[in-house]
Amino acid sequence: PVVTTTAILADFVKNVGGDKIEVRSIVRPGADIHSFHPTPQDSIAISNAMLIVSNGGGLDDFLEPALKSAGTDGALRLVASDGLSLDQGSGDPHLWQNPEYTVHYIARIREGLVLVDTPNAAVYRHNADSFIRAVRTMDQEIEATLQSVPAERRHMVTFHDAFGHFGARY
Repeated sequence: PVVTTTAILADFVKNVGGDKIEVRSIVRPGADIHSFHPTPQDSIAISNAMLIVSNGGGLDDFLEPALKSAGTDGALRLVASDGLSLDQGSGDPHLWQNPEYTVHYIARIREGLVLVDTPNAAVYRHNADSFIRAVRTMDQEIEATLQSVPAERRHMVTFHDAFGHFGARY
């Protein structure tokens, strides 16, 4: 069992873990991370997890009390963004918006799964390699598409300050 703080991280973990894992996101798809409150069922899932994956960078700090109180000493805590800098995205914790940072997340998740489930290490490495290739292909496609837009016309309008790393990449 693996617990993630967000649905995006759960998707990354599922892509690497495949059918060898069960993954649960504390913040469900479509829920607003800024107003979410964990439930008793979330605490149970956390207490049963062998791997707990969070984003870091302040994005999921509000879940720290639940992760600490329900977590067990046997679970591995992994912060996917450890080793990356928020500076390029002006403090934006949505680092996965840059595909190269997504590759970093995938590598960290792969190593976390290998540590907690060594017998399936080859599966996790294979799945991670495939997922990384897909992310790099997507990165090239995005770059090629955006290159077709004249630089003076490249503007991004969003409702939330969550695309600093995407903007810095492209």
